[in-house]
Amino acid sequence: MHHLFASGGVTEEDVQTRVSGINVYPNPANHTAVVRFNSSKVSDYKLELTDVSGKVLLNKTGKMLTGENKIKVDVSKYAPGIYMINLMDGEHGRRMVKMQKE
Repeated sequence: MHHLFASGGVTEEDVQTRVSGINVYPNPANHTAVVRFNSSKVSDYKLELTDVSGKVLLNKTGKMLTGENKIKVDVSKYAPGIYMINLMDGEHGRRMVKMQKE
């Protein structure tokens, strides 16, 4: 049986990935954040960066491939604070991850 908290410890990133299937690193980010997720099929995606009030600051669209995907997000022009990254795709619907900008 596989235990969630096996020896070696579990990072917050591991927990975040298990919950939503996506993670963002580095978090907090300075200039560029990378959104990482896995996909079992090829599908179009839409990524939104929003502030805490829900205002959309950035839209990105593209195609995700089978396996690990990484999307770079330039956050250098945004003020320090908390932002949400929404990832919408045909396989998982909408997923959300919180990101801190330094």
